[in-house]
Amino acid sequence: MPRSTSADLVGSVSDAAHQPDHQKIVVDHVSKVFDVGDGSVHALSDLSLTIAQGEVVSFLGPSGCGKSTLLTMLAGLTTPTTGSVTVGGSPASPRRDVGLMFQRSMLFPWRNVLQNVLLPAEVMRLDRSDSRERAVELLDMVGLGGWEKRRVNELSGGMQQRVALARVLLPDPDVLLLDEPFGALDEMTRESLDLEIAKIAAATHKNVVMVTHSLYEAALVSDRIFVFSSRPGRLVGVVEVPFGATRSAELSGTPEFAAIISECRELLQKGHAGK
Repeated sequence: MPRSTSADLVGSVSDAAHQPDHQKIVVDHVSKVFDVGDGSVHALSDLSLTIAQGEVVSFLGPSGCGKSTLLTMLAGLTTPTTGSVTVGGSPASPRRDVGLMFQRSMLFPWRNVLQNVLLPAEVMRLDRSDSRERAVELLDMVGLGGWEKRRVNELSGGMQQRVALARVLLPDPDVLLLDEPFGALDEMTRESLDLEIAKIAAATHKNVVMVTHSLYEAALVSDRIFVFSSRPGRLVGVVEVPFGATRSAELSGTPEFAAIISECRELLQKGHAGK
């Protein structure tokens, strides 16, 4: 059965500091306030959590609760107002070992599929021959082998997201940050790509952090689910997912899966009520 814990039982940052080999990501008492016009928006409030090496986790919560803001902090694109964020023992910053994928594919229409995947190699000045070989392998892995020379406008939305996934994987990041990457896709395509993410994570032992509104997606992919309250985002609880590395759509029919969904829903209701 899944087990939820209150925010103060997630694991203290001070304990994490003594276990650097086991804590890949540490968020320490983070708050974020945005200045907007004549006022301000309090996005996150005194948030602390840790994510272990190789874990796949989801940030689940209502719109506007700061999930995506926290994800951009992990990528080093946003700084906390107070508190700190470390990845692999160093302050979060834009770097090669952290990859970020957005909800939209953000592909360049004037480039073909292979050229889009190779973009990080150009920016990071990676070896051209090795990168091309890896790009072809990644496209084959995500089910687009033979589509290298096709234009973006020839692809469906799901295929475009597969290209975007191959692109973010090209530099072989240790940490993969996913900001609702499949939210606009149909359910079957979304499920297929979610299972692809789970397969990649299991094979490579990468950290995966996914922002989602979908209880089903969170339960299907994650080792743990961090549930956020309404804005300002607080950590209401954590649900542990007991399925191990091998995931399949058949899990959704099990009592354990139903229990995870129920627990997440209860925590979301608790967070919405501000309890």
